Amino acid sequence: MWIHDKGPRGLHYEENVTDSQGRHHILSVKIADGSRRAKREAQEALREKVEAYQAEQAAPDRMSLSAVADVYNKEQKATLRPSTCQRNSCTLRTIIVIVGNVDINALTAGMIREKLLGTGKAAGTINQYIKRFKGFLRWAYQNDYLASSDVYEKLSYLKDTPHRAKIAEKYLEADELTALIASMDVPRWRLLTEFLALSGLRIGEALALDRDDIDMDYIHVYKTIQIGSGEIGDAKTMSSVRDVYIQPELAECLRKIDLAMKEQQKATRYTPTPYLFEGLDGGRAEYRAYNKYLKKHSKAVLGREISPHALRHTHTSLLAAQGIPFDVISRRLGHENSAITREIYFHITGGLRLADASKMSKVSLLTVSDTVSNRSEPRKIRHVQ
Repeated sequence: MWIHDKGPRGLHYEENVTDSQGRHHILSVKIADGSRRAKREAQEALREKVEAYQAEQAAPDRMSLSAVADVYNKEQKATLRPSTCQRNSCTLRTIIVIVGNVDINALTAGMIREKLLGTGKAAGTINQYIKRFKGFLRWAYQNDYLASSDVYEKLSYLKDTPHRAKIAEKYLEADELTALIASMDVPRWRLLTEFLALSGLRIGEALALDRDDIDMDYIHVYKTIQIGSGEIGDAKTMSSVRDVYIQPELAECLRKIDLAMKEQQKATRYTPTPYLFEGLDGGRAEYRAYNKYLKKHSKAVLGREISPHALRHTHTSLLAAQGIPFDVISRRLGHENSAITREIYFHITGGLRLADASKMSKVSLLTVSDTVSNRSEPRKIRHVQ
């Protein structure tokens, strides 16, 4: 910093600075008069001006949310499965529409929260948006598109329904499943619902099955349908490649599926296919059509819409209720770890433990009934020599 008193600007302080491209610039502040106070004020003003300039140069280039999202989605396509990329991309696009396509560094936690609340959506839905958006913003900060981590660290979740209630919404009780299946008047959708609940397969895995993938004892799972494109691809993960044992109920369901597909072929007169679940046009049954049908009937019968994936969770709950160990269920479902599966399992088995405790509380092991006085007294224990 130095004093410069030449030129039309009069007496002023100057400071040499360098921008992000390595170019030199001079910042200056005029001194009101020659007094010491005026000089101190000018020095302080120039110092603040230099700090602001340096901060601006250190900040990332201004980019809109959609521009940063394009880079984010491109990276995801190189590392994640197509269906996962599509899901994340669609969710992020929806959030950007809600929040606005603003400069990413103009975001604040309060602004995001206000925009999301303004949609009027349920707390659970908004929390899902927040979860996805925080992940995106964290990536943006780590890759120098976002200047500060404050925006996603301050962005908090809304109060939602109690945890026990949320877990209960993830699956159907046995009587709910029975009622739902009984309400379905389209044979292929009724049988697909039953199949998903009895096998625990993902909907994409089920729709990708050919008859040759099934033998007397096992369903061999090694592929899935990409929900967006309808293309057949590899299983979701390495652990998803598995053999699912066909228990008697599932064997009977497969027999009914085979008969229903043969009747459908005759009625619509399409050429028989190798697909386990066929559409009316002879192609594979379509996810969108089934999903729409399932939501409609679950809303009418159960009072709430469920997704095909809820039937996979239902499979977990039904097995847990039968006392099947968690690791056995996990291998059958084809994953190394799932927070939801674990929570549902312990939610169900926790209820079983409470029921067992209730029964045990009424058991008397060391007392006998006095038939004369109708009172229970401790039995005298005789030690055996």
